[in-house]
Amino acid sequence: MTESNKRLVILTPGYNPTEEERLEYDRIASEIKLRLSHFLDTSFIIIDDGSAVKITSEHATVIHLAQNAGKGAAIKSGVKMIKEADYVLYTDFDFPYTIESLISVVHAISDEKLSPDLVISQRSGQYFSKQPFQRRLISALIKGLNKYFLGLKHYDTQAGLKAMKKGKASEILGMVATNGFLFEIEFISKAEKNGLVIVGVPVELREDVEIIPVSWKTIRKNAVAMFKLLVAKISP
Repeated sequence: MTESNKRLVILTPGYNPTEEERLEYDRIASEIKLRLSHFLDTSFIIIDDGSAVKITSEHATVIHLAQNAGKGAAIKSGVKMIKEADYVLYTDFDFPYTIESLISVVHAISDEKLSPDLVISQRSGQYFSKQPFQRRLISALIKGLNKYFLGLKHYDTQAGLKAMKKGKASEILGMVATNGFLFEIEFISKAEKNGLVIVGVPVELREDVEIIPVSWKTIRKNAVAMFKLLVAKISP
């Protein structure tokens, strides 16, 4: 335990990772824990979201879900299982953002002067320059709908690297009904409506990360989810 006695849990949902990805997870987790060890007691939880072959790790506790329920459902399940923590951070299993970006998010959530309830990552131009055209178009569309239709102040919702204080923010996350990729839109919307202090932190992708195009099946599924969120916004 560190002198501060502050505890951080890093939560990562995973679904059918390769053995190479699993080994890379342990390598990065080990480095993150070392880099944060001077001021936080850091632990890791993997939510195995119904993988065909159960995920194992030398550096994380692994919770296995019986079937694939979606990224939002996996993260919500993981947060509910965390009993003792001051801060919870979640990101993708492959740690797509640089370690420096992740540490910047951790510093922000633990900053006593800022005192945020929720820290969200803001994707840089470097991130979007590495996206295929299809994904850049989808990202621009989602940000536009978030800003101009849903009225969100923090409209870059889909970065997938966020940190929260255990308490009010995690309680609001538990009330989110969306289970898929777009759950973060509902999460941030509820957080803003409930007056949480939200801080944005610029982040960058690791240079070796490749962003692949989204399948049309996934696009259709998320289009339906987005439509439901928009309908909920205009419903009396």
